[in-house]
Amino acid sequence: MKKLLLLVAIVAGYTANAQKSELTVPFFPIDEETKLVTYTDVIQVPGVVTDSLYNVAMAWMKTFYTSPSQAIKSQSKEDGIIEIKHQFQLTRKDKGQVVKAGQINYYLTLQFRDGRFKYTVTKINLQGASYYGIENWINDEKF
Repeated sequence: MKKLLLLVAIVAGYTANAQKSELTVPFFPIDEETKLVTYTDVIQVPGVVTDSLYNVAMAWMKTFYTSPSQAIKSQSKEDGIIEIKHQFQLTRKDKGQVVKAGQINYYLTLQFRDGRFKYTVTKINLQGASYYGIENWINDEKF
């Protein structure tokens, strides 16, 4: 989940840079097939079976998410997969008070096999009147 926090830092840094006249766009990994920003990696855990990895992930979700039952969209211990749709609030200071600055939505998929698991974070977007994916931030001529 450190990588998810890194994503938040990147988004926050990108927002801060938007105020400058010269914009430096950070690197965002684009999936060739979906054309969406996608963070994915396979983590090796030698000697740990699928069921144990799945159980550890479920225990982690109970500590990370306020309401894991609402975040989990589908799960299958037999198939070794958990799909999550979640969001978090961005805030900013305005005249000394902390106010809401937006909501970031994302999808997280966890897949488990003996000795390894894979995570994929995608469909990252700033919630607004309509879907505005993070990919548009990279290619937007206005910036």
